[in-house]
Amino acid sequence: MRSIVLPLLLAAVAGQSFADVGEIYTPLGVAPEGVDIQRSTLIPLRLPRPTAEALEQAAAGTVTQQASELLSVEILTEARDFTESYGLVDGVDGEGGDECYAGNGVPYPPITGGGCPNGRRKQNQTYPWGLTQIKLPGSEPGVGHRIWIGTLANGACVTKGFSLGDLSATPEWYDGEPFPLIASETPVADPAPNSACVQEEGDEFWQCPDLPTIEYNCEYGESQMLSHPGVGPHNGDWRRPHIYEYNRDTDVITDYTPDGSAAAAAADEVIGFRFCAATPGNEVVFCGGPALEGGDIVLVAFDTTGEGSRFIGSKRYRNYSNVRKGYSYGDPGALYFGVRSKRGDHGKVLRWVGDATPRRNANVRKRRVFQFEEVGSMDGDPRELTLIGPDSEGMFRLAASTTQPSFIAGEASGVWVSPLFGSEGLTAEDLPNWQKVFDFGSYEPDAPALSNTAGGAIVAFNQEGYLYWSSLHVFGYAATIHSSCPFSFCAGEAYAATNSEKLHTMVNRATTLWRGAISEDLSIDPNSVEMLCGEPHLPAWDQQTGDFVDTDTGWTPSFPRPGGGGLCGQGLSQAGNAIVTDEFGFRYEYLMAYSWAGDINHPANPAEQRMCFGTLDLGYSIFGMITRFQWGADLVCKAPGTNTFYLADRGGAGNGLNYGYRIVRPDAADPEGKRFLVGMANGFNLELLQTEPRNLSTWPNQAAQMGWREGWSVRTVRVADE
Repeated sequence: MRSIVLPLLLAAVAGQSFADVGEIYTPLGVAPEGVDIQRSTLIPLRLPRPTAEALEQAAAGTVTQQASELLSVEILTEARDFTESYGLVDGVDGEGGDECYAGNGVPYPPITGGGCPNGRRKQNQTYPWGLTQIKLPGSEPGVGHRIWIGTLANGACVTKGFSLGDLSATPEWYDGEPFPLIASETPVADPAPNSACVQEEGDEFWQCPDLPTIEYNCEYGESQMLSHPGVGPHNGDWRRPHIYEYNRDTDVITDYTPDGSAAAAAADEVIGFRFCAATPGNEVVFCGGPALEGGDIVLVAFDTTGEGSRFIGSKRYRNYSNVRKGYSYGDPGALYFGVRSKRGDHGKVLRWVGDATPRRNANVRKRRVFQFEEVGSMDGDPRELTLIGPDSEGMFRLAASTTQPSFIAGEASGVWVSPLFGSEGLTAEDLPNWQKVFDFGSYEPDAPALSNTAGGAIVAFNQEGYLYWSSLHVFGYAATIHSSCPFSFCAGEAYAATNSEKLHTMVNRATTLWRGAISEDLSIDPNSVEMLCGEPHLPAWDQQTGDFVDTDTGWTPSFPRPGGGGLCGQGLSQAGNAIVTDEFGFRYEYLMAYSWAGDINHPANPAEQRMCFGTLDLGYSIFGMITRFQWGADLVCKAPGTNTFYLADRGGAGNGLNYGYRIVRPDAADPEGKRFLVGMANGFNLELLQTEPRNLSTWPNQAAQMGWREGWSVRTVRVADE
């Protein structure tokens, strides 16, 4: 285990802005009905140049050092722990990685001598997409804790291709070419400015590597993976996802999807493992994700008891098109998870009703393990789940935030709550009895922007008596919908062609935060819903004027805006320090488009309890290398009994390249109950610790020198008081 003691002070550096490229993670999903995003001619994620410059200018006037408020960060396991399993070892050409890369359209160089002498190291596994914690059945207190992790490779590339239809390969300055050299001001008669500088015959000045850019690459249609079944230009950066088990007793990390295994064959059918969860007794771990072909989902199952084969088997479900997070909830527990149904385009909550008992006959065991029933139905796929209760009689409800790309208020993404249930859990009889208590159409006045609004993190803060939830918005997607939508409530292709910058600006949205009071019967009264962070007015397309007009949302935020004495407003981030008013007169901050995950820790003392929401933070895409104080995902927390959210972390849990808190869970192995277990998404895939091939000296990459690395990681964090 590797420990990092914070605060971390991260120095600002100058360089090229990543806003030139603007390649941002987008979720796998379907376009709104009647819209073909493939026909959009709008550059989906290009940040308007005047806006980028204004934001960079604003950032330059803020602090340029970053201090996390986390008390501690501990790295449990990360992508580079598996480097050796790919035949790579740390060497003169760099560290980490799982593949060699020599440029788009170029066959991947073979790994030679444990390194990539004919290319650059690449770390494809970038997201811990699914995660579950278990304690082995029968294990003693304090031991037996395991973490199961399902990955997604090149998440930023794969999902951008799916959701935005933008298949432009990474610009050439991100390709695996030799590092560009520029003439320094130091004569060759003097010592070199740094060890990576070189001189050739006739040079008067040392030739030194140019300032480093972000190490990030997407290949799309130039990928060498296009021959794999189900892989095309839109997901050419796919690589086989993996399932790992981390043993917290021994620090041993095991890959259960190695080459040649039956589990690897199943993984080859999956985009990525978005879902991992265990049966209530922890005897079986399931992982699953959307299939590469057919629009189905694939689930795999593993035994944890040590009796019989570790890999139980896999099963394809053709009635469902997506699967998300799952949890064991209630007393006694039951495993629930959300899927998107192909029948009627509705979301379903499934409950595991199988038998985990080990059996001699592997086929019988597989058949009995893969047993589920539908116990909830709603108008969008359940994105996140949380447990409300128990009440005084030991009853519970589930609440779900949903994703439904609809233009119509009342049929859009929102929040649903289950019927009451006790020890028997939810059953098939509860399927039609869930109730929608909130619809984002009551807030968002612009129809395409509404279709780009999803439910984000959702947490029942039962001690406080409130259900909290947030929103999620794909950066740039609403503009893409506007430009490719044939309906009168969309700006259309002609407007987008002549007003691209304005279109992006008018429909950009950042995270909102809401809460509703939990009633005595654990229901949520829609009349109690309160907007904590959001906007009283938003731009919306007006058909009569043929332009955007300022529109009343009908809501007033309870918490003040950034810069107004609080942490909320259009985004929870300290992006409030960089609020600008652009040429169209619209005030906004671009960061914090996602609130991805959230949960509550479980200390013995209720006063030490904290509810924390993790985010995807777009700071690196906005500010580039002008300043790094905005880099890294934020963790926003709240103590019980207060109306104050505070920023517990703004630096990606110690790695500024971690742009998303993808998973936030209470750490089941923490005896004090104060730590969170977090899965960190990282959008960067080219090895930072590269060498200058002319003299084998390490290239001076500032991110690497600060300890930032590419690839996914799982960490524990402990948050400080406000």
